[in-house]
Amino acid sequence: MSVESEKTTQLIDTNARLTDVFLQEEQAIEQKKQELEGKVDEKIEELEGWKTDFRKLFLHLEVGSVGLLSSGFRSVKINEQTLLTTGRSYGLVVWDILNSKLVHAKSYDIYGDVANAKLLSDDINANLGNGYLFIMNTWDEPSANRLTDELKASMLSLRANMFEDDFGYRSAYMLITLDGKGRLYENLTDFASSSPLANIYLNTFIGKGEQ
Repeated sequence: MSVESEKTTQLIDTNARLTDVFLQEEQAIEQKKQELEGKVDEKIEELEGWKTDFRKLFLHLEVGSVGLLSSGFRSVKINEQTLLTTGRSYGLVVWDILNSKLVHAKSYDIYGDVANAKLLSDDINANLGNGYLFIMNTWDEPSANRLTDELKASMLSLRANMFEDDFGYRSAYMLITLDGKGRLYENLTDFASSSPLANIYLNTFIGKGEQ
């Protein structure tokens, strides 16, 4: 065999060995990738299971109240689901903690019509006595026409402590009460009328075991 032929044969053998090594490494990488993907899928499944278990014990609650001239969140969310985007004046959401379901969600334009104060009062009263979670928020203008005898009495039933305080024009108010247990949260913005700072935002977890 000539020197050139021998070199060519050696080069072919070398290329063949390198090709085998490359294919083996490629197969090993693919196998490792599949193993890692399997572990990632297992971890995602584990985390989803943990999330499901956590949701059995807690509610993730997001609530916002804002005056007209303030920018911000004016909705009620439970477990990332928007239950109500509140219209002018008041919003009321009633949630059945025991069965994890929505009972009631509605806005009440008390500013536009004082008769809506009675509707709000009636809806509060209709849902008392069941251990429900009551969530009240506001948007635009919550101060006018709210202090009717009926609504004041209903708000006392919800253990409201600030509802009869001086509300600034286009202020923001929020109340969260667990019926039978008491007030969990209440806040009122303490700013001058029509303040751009009139907003309240609550992002929290509520333990279902509190019922």
